[in-house]
Amino acid sequence: MIADFIVWISAFEVYRQELVLGILSFSLIAFLLKIKRKKEFGSLDNPWYTFNWIIMLLGAILQIFYLLALGEEAIWFCKPDDVGWLWTVVNFLIFSLFVYIQASAFIETLGDFNYNHQGEVEWKLGLYSWVAAALLHLLASFFYPSAIIIIYLGLMVVQIIQVVKIFKKMLYNDGWVLALFTTLFYLIVSIATFWILIYFTPILILGLIAAGALYLLSSPSSSATKSTSSTSQTQERCSICGRNPNFCDCASKRFRELQEREERQKTERKIRNIKDELGI
Repeated sequence: MIADFIVWISAFEVYRQELVLGILSFSLIAFLLKIKRKKEFGSLDNPWYTFNWIIMLLGAILQIFYLLALGEEAIWFCKPDDVGWLWTVVNFLIFSLFVYIQASAFIETLGDFNYNHQGEVEWKLGLYSWVAAALLHLLASFFYPSAIIIIYLGLMVVQIIQVVKIFKKMLYNDGWVLALFTTLFYLIVSIATFWILIYFTPILILGLIAAGALYLLSSPSSSATKSTSSTSQTQERCSICGRNPNFCDCASKRFRELQEREERQKTERKIRNIKDELGI
């Protein structure tokens, strides 16, 4: 049965572009709702509150479906062999923006739950553990692959604690239906976001390495230009005193002397004109 499901869902790989566009559409709506939330002083009320969590939930389900369908080819849009270098860069920037919107909108939606249901659920333990697990997964995959199972076991324990806290708090305030829904919402969107981070973090590191390499390659020429300009500046000397022209007063002295010379010449011309008029 599992094999049949894998075959069935893998058939959707041919619709990878359509699936990506669908995911980005949900992300765009989530971004617009983030703007709406800021105008509402940090939290959404109904009907926008309900519309927001529906969009977040549908987007997360579509993301999980996409990741299951494509597997290791999920980030085909960031592979130069598939889309070329130009679109790799463009898609990387779009992917980065998508990850930011996904994570920030998810955190803000959890805040909406607290605001609309008079709850004070602490989400930090579960949220931080997802991020930590994503980073540890990346490190372990490079240096100690056997530790990945330990990382996931630890993540599972922390998430069980977080789920129990969510359910108990929401059960006390709003009943078991909303408590169950909030718990499922948290798990589905968290898993989708975590799965996205697993794929995004290596690309981000590669992008930072590439940016650093480009910076280092361009820095020698700029440093050489700076050294040349600084050398030319140090070689400039005043023709009178031999010091740096920026720190000597020879120029001001020459200016004063020119002014005094012009004043003397004007005075001499006036005296000659007076003598000519008097016939002296």
